Amino acid sequence: SDIDALTEIVLHGVSRIKNKIESVYSLVRAIANEQNKYPNLFYILPVTTENGKGQNLLEKLGLAKKYQIIFVCAKSGKPVPYDGEEGLVFSMPSEFAQEVLTFWKTYGPMIKLSAILISMAVKASTGVNISDHIPPSVSKFVSSAEEYATA
Repeated sequence: SDIDALTEIVLHGVSRIKNKIESVYSLVRAIANEQNKYPNLFYILPVTTENGKGQNLLEKLGLAKKYQIIFVCAKSGKPVPYDGEEGLVFSMPSEFAQEVLTFWKTYGPMIKLSAILISMAVKASTGVNISDHIPPSVSKFVSSAEEYATA
């Protein structure tokens, strides 16, 4: 159903963010253990965007926020490039997104089962298939949501 597809897209986006967080964690651990070519001194700054430019769907919805790690040379105080870039950019789920994910992990299966049972009861008692009454715009949004999430 469309709800399953949308839920899957959101979970995929959160999974991508989790993978990036794990890579940042690995980098920070390497820095702490002095196993990295980057300085131990760094700043983590929020990335600001102009009118949502360069944001993916999760960021536009307030479900994620971008940050940048800028490495700084302890001797000169100057920024040290990270793989040719100004710094390492990563996204983290917002507090709201973390609460939503916890909610869906806890209650999602019950909600899905309830929706299936209600749909079956309505169809059995009235002959009406509820999914036939979902507006086309919702179906179109769900089918194209993954494109927006990765833009």
